[in-house]
Amino acid sequence: MKHKILMISLLVVMLMGMTTVYAQDAARPGTPEDNECNPGGVLYREENQDGCPTVWYWKAGWFLSRYNRGQISLADFPTEFESVLPSSVNSICSARMLDENSWFACMSSDQTGYESINGVHTREMLFVYDANECPASAHNMPFRYAEDTQSYMYDFYHFNESQIASIGNIGSVSCIYFD
Repeated sequence: MKHKILMISLLVVMLMGMTTVYAQDAARPGTPEDNECNPGGVLYREENQDGCPTVWYWKAGWFLSRYNRGQISLADFPTEFESVLPSSVNSICSARMLDENSWFACMSSDQTGYESINGVHTREMLFVYDANECPASAHNMPFRYAEDTQSYMYDFYHFNESQIASIGNIGSVSCIYFD
C-alpha cells in the first residue's frame, strides 16, 4: 500500500513539473510572442486599432511569432504567409555553355531573376503563376514572352529540386524581358 502511495505521489510531482515547463513555453495572450499583430509585434500598426487589418494578417502574425521564436522552421512556414517573413532574398545561380556562348542565370525568392550572355546582362525575369500576370515592362525593358519556368530554368540551366527548395516557391511562369 505504501508503495502505491509513493508511486502516485511521484507521478503527481512529475506532472506538476511538466505543467510548469509547458506554462513557461506557452506565449501569453496579447503579446508579440503569441501573435506579431499584438502591440510591440513587427506586424502591429497603431492606426489599425486592433493590430492587423484582416484575418489573413492575424493568421500570418500567429505563424510569424512561432517562426521568430524558433518553434517552426522556414520549411514549415505556410507559403500563403511568406510575404511577412523578414526580407532576406535568397538566390540560386547556374551557368551553361551553348553555341560557344556562356549563359548565366539566377532565380531569387522575391520572384525575380536575370540572365546574362558572355557577361553582358541581357534579360530580366519575373516569376508568376499565370502568363496574364506578366507586366508590360520591367526595369525599363519591354515584355517579350512568357515561358514555362520548369522547362526554361530547370531544364535549360539544370537547377535541381534542393536548389529550388532553398529559395522557396517560384512562380510556374517566367515573364521574360529584354531590349
